[in-house]
Parts: sequence; structure tokens; C-alpha cells
Amino acid sequence: TLAAMIDRSPDDIDVALATYERLRVPRASRAVLESRARGEEMHVTSKLGQLKRNLMMTMKRRLGGDKTGGVRLGDYYEYDVAAASAAAKL
Repeated sequence: TLAAMIDRSPDDIDVALATYERLRVPRASRAVLESRARGEEMHVTSKLGQLKRNLMMTMKRRLGGDKTGGVRLGDYYEYDVAAASAAAKL
């Protein structure tokens, strides 16, 4: 967390902020890109695109495939921010 980074480097806020940014930007960027892709997929306007999307979703559900559309939700929910902050090199 940002508070943890500041606690570890109270005399150099620039280092704390840079470390926090280094930890957060990759995950946050991936979340934004995956969200954008999901939005584009779910809001297809062409009938052919909608049919293709719906068939793919049905096939995945029936065949027991990935029901999240490729989003690895565990990457978000299982991530331990406190542990990552504690392990980060300043």
C-alpha cells in the first residue's frame, strides 16, 4: 500500500511514490485493458458479432471452459497487496 511505502521511506517520499507506482501500474494497466476488451466484447453492435459472441459463450459454458471470458479473476482477488508492499525493494 502507499502508506506502507511511505512508512518504509519516510524521509524520501519520491522513492516511496516510485516504488508504489512500480508495484501498482502493471496490475492496474492490465485491469484497465481487460475491462476495455470485455466492454468491447459485450457491447458488439453487429448481429453477426453478437451471434459469434453468444455462440462462443454457450460453447464455453457447455464444454466446461473458462466462464470468465479469459479474465483471471484470481490474479485480482488472491493478490496480497500488503505482502507485495513488504517484499518490494525501495
